[in-house]
Amino acid sequence: MIVRDMEFDDLTALIELQQAGAVVGMVTVFPQDRHPFPRETILARWREELADPAVDVYAAVDEDGVLVGFAATCGSERLHFGTAIETWGSRHSRRSARRGRRTASEDKRRTDTSGVR
Repeated sequence: MIVRDMEFDDLTALIELQQAGAVVGMVTVFPQDRHPFPRETILARWREELADPAVDVYAAVDEDGVLVGFAATCGSERLHFGTAIETWGSRHSRRSARRGRRTASEDKRRTDTSGVR
């Protein structure tokens, strides 16, 4: 698994992954017949966050380059985190979270020498 910066080209795969997980994971809270997944609203939010220099957005991809997880942070605050349904129960999410934090910390140490973001 590789954790890398999310790109605008990842948004289609991201929304598919997020919608699949939300529909399955939240079915008792948000039945789709009454509360359909707000796809366009969430896509718009991701576009804004990807464009925001204060928000770091990460993609976890498998060895074939397929998106299997995502995370977004703003400073030390975790805004979003999720993994593909196929990874649930596989400890993949825990590894993704650790790698995402490590990648974010390493990236900041390598690129932010001014102390100002």
